[in-house]
Amino acid sequence: MKEKGAEALFTKFMFKHFFRKGAYMKDAISRLIPRTAFGEYRVDADGVALSIRIWKRGQPVLRS
Repeated sequence: MKEKGAEALFTKFMFKHFFRKGAYMKDAISRLIPRTAFGEYRVDADGVALSIRIWKRGQPVLRS
């Protein structure tokens, strides 16, 4: 379904000024997580969505 009128303008405005600037790319997440208390992580990309799993250092990793 294609947006029309004010709804299309609002969506375009939100992506241009808010969503895109707050988004992280997979490589940026992969650089950020090791600097935290989490020692193990997995980042899966599915289209534009990222699935991020993190585990604390020294904790058993449950793989699925």
